[in-house]
Amino acid sequence: MEETVKIIGRFQFHPDRASEFSDDGTEIVEVEVETMEEFIDYCTEFESALIDAVVFFDGQTISVKDFPMIS
Repeated sequence: MEETVKIIGRFQFHPDRASEFSDDGTEIVEVEVETMEEFIDYCTEFESALIDAVVFFDGQTISVKDFPMIS
């Protein structure tokens, strides 16, 4: 039986855009995603609103600031 790896995306939004992504205007929002592709899709779709995005999976933490996805 294959074990499913839990993938959590943590997104930090610009203060002036945070209310678009959380009811209380919180700048940091965590979302459980099913695949890394889904996490990347979120980053691409909301790139202009993001300050940073971090993904936690299988004991690893990766910030997209380390990649050219978010400037």
